[in-house]
Order: sequence, then C-alpha cells, then structure tokens
Amino acid sequence: MHKKKRFQSTQLHTNDLELLQPAKEKQNCTVADETHEMKMANVIQSFHDSINCGPEYICTCCDQLWYRSSVTKCDANKYTKCTKNLLDACITGKTRVDKTEWVCSTCHSNLSDGKLPVCPKANKMGFPVKPECLNLTPLEERLISPRIPLMQICELP
Repeated sequence: MHKKKRFQSTQLHTNDLELLQPAKEKQNCTVADETHEMKMANVIQSFHDSINCGPEYICTCCDQLWYRSSVTKCDANKYTKCTKNLLDACITGKTRVDKTEWVCSTCHSNLSDGKLPVCPKANKMGFPVKPECLNLTPLEERLISPRIPLMQICELP
C-alpha cells in the first residue's frame, strides 16, 4: 500500500498535463488565455534579446560587469557637483566596449549627487590584475572570477 501511494503521488494529474500543453491544444481555452500566453512569449523573447550579449560593459568607477541597459556613456562634464579630486579618483578614462567609457547607474547617481560611489576602485575596492600568461577565455574568466556570477552553465539537449 505504501508503494502504491508513493507511485500515485509522483504521477502527473490531468490538471498538470493541461498546463504543459500549448494553449491551442487545451480544451476550453479562451481568447484571453491565448492573448496572455502570446504576451508572455513576447516578454520572454524580449528578455532573451536584451541579455543576448551578456554582461560585458565595465563600469569605469566600480569595475563591475553590467548589461548594456544598466550603463550609460560616461561624461565627466555631467558631474558638476563633484570635486576635481573625486572625479580624478573615480573616472579612469579607460575606454572599453565600443571604445567608450561606461558608468553604471549606481555610480552615475552617486556622482551626480557629488558623492563617492559605494564600491569605487578609489577605495581600493578593485579586483586584482589578471596575469596575461593565463590566456583565459571569457567563459573561464567568469568561472574563476572573484565576483559571484549569477549565471548557470548547463548542457543543452
């Protein structure tokens, strides 16, 4: 009897099977359900399009990797409330992706207010320089990075 209960609990119920089927195959599916599923598919596709490139934009101030939507082009003239010493410490002048200097939204808002950002390289919060002799691929760099990558690597079917 105990084995029978365990077997029954692992089987999918008919409601569960309906959830796995596309909207067109479900019975009693309304137009609103199909519209909702189409909107969800569009949102998911737009998310995949936006993260397609990966976090490759490096903030000039905090040296962290960001997606394109999280960074803006760095222009020192925008930070009128900052002192020259603060700008010299935070803005490195190094160009990265697209030969442009980028700043993340967090550092940008702090610099706009004339404040020192939370994790700038100016506070010695930078990462150690990677030796060039390792010749790591971008994937290997992220796997051994001191930053915690919030990604998964899995085998595709």
